[in-house]
Amino acid sequence: MGWAGWGGSRLTTIDLDRETADQAGDMIAASRRTGHVLSMPDAIIAATAIGHGLTLVTLNIGDFEQLPGLSLYPLER
Repeated sequence: MGWAGWGGSRLTTIDLDRETADQAGDMIAASRRTGHVLSMPDAIIAATAIGHGLTLVTLNIGDFEQLPGLSLYPLER
């Protein structure tokens, strides 16, 4: 089933806490040192997934594949 056919009825909101925000900032700094630009929203998404042991489902795998410790599930368009 493609992403558009998934009902999304099991979505959960996760609050942004200080630890996740700090990890996101660390990820941005580390990515800049390697020449990769990681946006703040992408860093927060990735840090949240890592911090909660979740797999990130995304259409934009290129934005996240360089992040260590992040489990990815790529979707096709």
